[in-house]
Amino acid sequence: MRDAVACCDLMKENLFDNNKTSALEPLASRMRPKTLDEFVTSVKELKKDSYLYRCIKEDMLTSLIVYGPPGCGKTTLANIISCYSASRFISLNAAVITLVNVKTKLEEAQRILSLYSKRTILFIDEVHRLNRLSQDVLLPYVESGIVVLIGATTENPYFTLSNALISRSRILELKPLRDDDILLILKRAIEDKERGYGNYNIIIDEKSLSLIANSSQGDARIALNLLENCVTININPSSSEVIVERQIVEKYISKRTLLYDKNADYHYDNISAFIKSVRGSDPDAALLYMFVMLERGEDPLFIFRRMLILAAEDIGLADPNAITVVNSCKEAFESVGMPEGEYHLSMAALYLSLTHKSSSVSCFHEAKRMAQSANFSVPLHLRNKNPGAKNYKYPHAFPNHYVEQQYLPDSIKGAKFYEPGELGFEKKLKEIYNWRKGMNNNEKT
Repeated sequence: MRDAVACCDLMKENLFDNNKTSALEPLASRMRPKTLDEFVTSVKELKKDSYLYRCIKEDMLTSLIVYGPPGCGKTTLANIISCYSASRFISLNAAVITLVNVKTKLEEAQRILSLYSKRTILFIDEVHRLNRLSQDVLLPYVESGIVVLIGATTENPYFTLSNALISRSRILELKPLRDDDILLILKRAIEDKERGYGNYNIIIDEKSLSLIANSSQGDARIALNLLENCVTININPSSSEVIVERQIVEKYISKRTLLYDKNADYHYDNISAFIKSVRGSDPDAALLYMFVMLERGEDPLFIFRRMLILAAEDIGLADPNAITVVNSCKEAFESVGMPEGEYHLSMAALYLSLTHKSSSVSCFHEAKRMAQSANFSVPLHLRNKNPGAKNYKYPHAFPNHYVEQQYLPDSIKGAKFYEPGELGFEKKLKEIYNWRKGMNNNEKT
């Protein structure tokens, strides 16, 4: 009897109670879409009559991992799925749960399925934070259908989740909302009489709405919060008319979003200046441009990705440790976040600025071009299981573990791609390289 009561209580557990909208809720919360047709997205997988669209509406969904930037609708989509499903919904946040929490919820799901034949949909926010042991615990429950997993993450799941979990889930990438999408959401909020400002006569020009949309950088929450601030300060209890002037909009949009549109020239100019300053070994300019970007809303992980590219493209073998330093700083940043993560951003930028530079790794472009433009035959002595393989010289059988022999195909014999640099660690590599060339010349003479 006790188990039955407990199970009944558990069946009432639902993260998303969609029947209550309080005027005290923030506008962004009140305006969350409740149906798939209200959900604004450019993702074709969720368009009307698509396969995933039908699966959600017909309550036939299998496990789903949704990833994308903040404000693109990951949690909202889970909310919508709850509206269409007869399954029990439970929610966990991977940032705060333990393995015990996960096991408890999975055992509850198994018990309810056996007692009531009722499926459980397990929503895990920040699913990329689940450690591998927790992911492994999930696997048999997901595979057997005891739970349907919906994971939400801002990280690429192919890099953060186990292959086994990926193979048992559908992966859906949500893109940042376009300005037109944001404008549609803003206009809905202005016109909606139940959840928005439809009971007021909101007077705001199109340019002001476009400014809000543009400054939100694809995040619907930011746009709705800005609109709410602009409207709330102008509400007069004695009148239903609310005039939102351009100056008010500009007041509530910080300077960083007004001046820094991620899709405009200013964005590309600053990242270009940052890269060129690091490449030019100017640590002061590198720090300045990096913090210009950060202060104006740039994603720190975008800057780290650019530094990882730069560590190979502009530093390369002159300091092979550079890419390790940047990657370690990135991982530390992901652990501590902002503002302390500014130390790790600065450390990476300063290291790259100050260390030796080399562009020799870029030699791969010529090798790639040649590989794409011609057909080659592998020399007989390099082939696998070929009579000519007996002519292969095993380098470890020779002094200094080196012996001269032909490796390039006959048709491009003598081609040269790599030219070693003169600085840092690569200078040592060049000495080894030239020493081997000297051995070749001595053998020829």
